[in-house]
Amino acid sequence: MNQPEVERRWTSIRISEVSHTTDRQDRPQYKLVVHFEWHPHSNTWGDNLFVYKDQCPPVIEAGTHNVLVERSTLKKQSDNAGGGFHDGTQDWMYRWKIVEWESMGGNQAPVTPIPTPIVQETPQTPVSTPQTPSVPTQAPVQNWTASMDDRGRSIIRQVAFKAAVDTFNTIEEIASSTDIFESIILGTYVPEVTEEEVTEEEVDF
Repeated sequence: MNQPEVERRWTSIRISEVSHTTDRQDRPQYKLVVHFEWHPHSNTWGDNLFVYKDQCPPVIEAGTHNVLVERSTLKKQSDNAGGGFHDGTQDWMYRWKIVEWESMGGNQAPVTPIPTPIVQETPQTPVSTPQTPSVPTQAPVQNWTASMDDRGRSIIRQVAFKAAVDTFNTIEEIASSTDIFESIILGTYVPEVTEEEVTEEEVDF
């Protein structure tokens, strides 16, 4: 005759009470008051489970634990419910025993890892020391700026002004830097070439 398949599953239990006891052969045990996740909300008292101390963590404290449990026998109904045994249609109608503890290295079913959020770096506002250009050159204007309306240019001007205010203190620096930041955004900025640099290039030639 085939024996019924033993049902085991990993689950989280909440232990509300822990006490020390022994079995009839004086073998040390823990008596645990355990609340299973399938208990009805009306069950506030939990189940009493006995575990041998040499088969569980050295110290068991009240709280949540991940364990491998095995389904055992059916529980009896109360006399008010008619006596006899439950029909076994719900998990809470069975007695369960703890087989393994995750804290002791039990192999729990794989858990989907929680993805680590990607932290994007905040772009730094470019800082440039304003200089009076002596040899101005014209850079090609990007296509997207040619079709920009007055509202778009106003927004870019405001962004450039805010960057200048956050970077410099004097009105003169803010005014000149606003123009530079605006040209950087529009893609028309060309680094200034001083007369001294031009003279040095002619001498080297």
